[in-house]
Amino acid sequence: MELITYTEPEAFLQVVQTQLERREAANSLMLGGVLSLKARSSSASNSLILVSVQDHGAWSLAAVMTPPYPLILATVSSCVPVQELSLLVQHLRLSEVVVSGVVAVPELASAFATLWTSTSGSRIASVVHQRIYSLTRVLDLPNVPGQLRRATAADIALVGRWFAEFELEALNENDTGRARERAVKRVDRREVYLWDNSQPRSMAARDRPSRNTITVNEVYTPPAARRQGFATATVAQLSRELLLEGYSTCVLYTDLSNPSSNRIYQRIGYQPVCDSDHIIFDRSLSGI
Repeated sequence: MELITYTEPEAFLQVVQTQLERREAANSLMLGGVLSLKARSSSASNSLILVSVQDHGAWSLAAVMTPPYPLILATVSSCVPVQELSLLVQHLRLSEVVVSGVVAVPELASAFATLWTSTSGSRIASVVHQRIYSLTRVLDLPNVPGQLRRATAADIALVGRWFAEFELEALNENDTGRARERAVKRVDRREVYLWDNSQPRSMAARDRPSRNTITVNEVYTPPAARRQGFATATVAQLSRELLLEGYSTCVLYTDLSNPSSNRIYQRIGYQPVCDSDHIIFDRSLSGI
């Protein structure tokens, strides 16, 4: 068994892409993320982590991390690859990597968290239970006042504020500076959309395109505009436009603690694919 690190997204994709595409929606976070790095000609710096663990030339565990974002794991094994996870944890510890969290199917995320906390001194701060949904046809376009439009440079302050509010609400993270930086980049890449009804009411974004799928994320409506259908309309219209562009599937993550949003997305046409846990480690501990 061998752990292999990569200095370029292209080299990593040559090893893992074919198998990740067999479950493209379930693997959209890793697959689409690395494809986006490749498209932007992003090389692996001292902080970017691209790893596979292989046995007899076949990979069984893949890991990607772009700090300060969490570690993303994928496996082709039908059971939790404990030996491979142990090798990964050993590599991260020897490299003195700080892991803010981990995202994977629940069993895999939990197994990594157990190994990581037992060796790093970190502890689990919280767990966000998520569900991955996919959509191939929009079933319902709600009749809601307003229209969908792309965010422009004039919207950056608003988008940055909504990014920050979304992260605080969803993940209990409060980094307005980083949210503003993300807003600048994502608006410049024309990825952010707003539902406008006399003023912006709701937000969503397109992200992580792969061969057949594209993700809808950053879905946020400020409290004063909620329960009026704006988020539903935003996601439905954006999903429809993405399908019209030629993607066969839209992917969306939901927080399972919010049953109302899960029902709404299913009414639009999103169907469950699998569950995914985002385990967040205590940031006050270095993990080294």
